[in-house]
Amino acid sequence: EADVFRFEEADEGVVRDMLYAKNAIDYLTGFLEQRITVCVDEQERMRLAKLEGVLTELICFCSLSDNLDPMTREGLPKPAQQQLLSELLAMDRAMAIVEKIIPVLQDAQSKPGRGSTFSTFTVLQRTATLCQRLMRLCLRQNPNTCSYAAERPKVFVGPLRDQMGYGILAAETLREIYVDNTTLLEKITPSDIKEILDLIRSQEPGKGRKARYIEFLMVLCECDGKAVRVNQ
Repeated sequence: EADVFRFEEADEGVVRDMLYAKNAIDYLTGFLEQRITVCVDEQERMRLAKLEGVLTELICFCSLSDNLDPMTREGLPKPAQQQLLSELLAMDRAMAIVEKIIPVLQDAQSKPGRGSTFSTFTVLQRTATLCQRLMRLCLRQNPNTCSYAAERPKVFVGPLRDQMGYGILAAETLREIYVDNTTLLEKITPSDIKEILDLIRSQEPGKGRKARYIEFLMVLCECDGKAVRVNQ
């Protein structure tokens, strides 16, 4: 009777990528065990700077580009690295960090006029944005990672909808999940559309977020080049 499986020596590059990704994601996991507050002292800033460095490295790890700025990097997706990060729960950890930051952002927003509070909001907003960027580049043009996120609506789709409006690029991440996803597109309701339209109306001129929400609405109207008439 033939063997149903066999052991093969892994390519050195694959092993190196796996160990690198695991160490980075372990750091994200460790960060989640620590408390985040509105008052960011010097030690907290150093911790957030280390987190930003790890997120930046992971963003570069799953995308191919000469642009080293994690806030604007696009380039080409690297499917093997995207899949590896997904399997090691990088997207789950990034989402968990955003969910941990959001209440602090809400607290900071409720206390306008305080310099330290504004500084905290800016620092944490950037951290949350980098988490969104990592998730988006893990999802970009990758059916497997998009399916992984779509099949976990309580972990990704629902929270991402709630995170729109904080200026952390949640709409861009959500758009990657919905692109050409028939199952999700057919579940869009009038209240979902209204929620996005309300966000567009509430944005101040010059904020630059309206375009992202409009692009998301465009994704809802088309699937594999065909019109989704009920959403239109």
